[in-house]
Amino acid sequence: KVANQAINTFLNSGTGEVIKLEYHVGFPGPGEDPLYLNNQADIGARAAYYGVAKAPTSFVNARLGNLLSTFQKETLKAARVRFDTIQMLNNPSDKLNVRVKFTAKQIIPANSTLHIAIVENLIDNPKAIGTNGETSFTHVVRKLLPDAVGTNFSMPILKDSSKTVNVSW
Repeated sequence: KVANQAINTFLNSGTGEVIKLEYHVGFPGPGEDPLYLNNQADIGARAAYYGVAKAPTSFVNARLGNLLSTFQKETLKAARVRFDTIQMLNNPSDKLNVRVKFTAKQIIPANSTLHIAIVENLIDNPKAIGTNGETSFTHVVRKLLPDAVGTNFSMPILKDSSKTVNVSW
């Protein structure tokens, strides 16, 4: 709860450059976190990838460390891509369909990965109560598309070239 409050205070400070992704990892317990139970495979895979062994653990741009100083270092770096469009498509109508188009602002190395997260902005539900009494959660990752591994680009992406990725859930 204290970690969430600190992160939310930081996010609300007006930087405008942060996207929070809250992964409910299902530990330390006691009891089962219903937000984790909704998507154990994706969340478990990302926790293993990052080496998360305890909660809470916070990363800025996949880096551990002091939130403010890590943010200040990372925000000085130029963006490697420009996201041209992120669209929700209607076809097929029985799925959530996402199209992401981006343009490389510099050469993107081979084996780079695009991760697309479906996020619920606010969960305010007494049934999702944490062991610390917290009942309101923001930016909760519900699904990773196409999966926790993401979309890998095996070849380099040249500067000024564009790529489009279509995924469905």
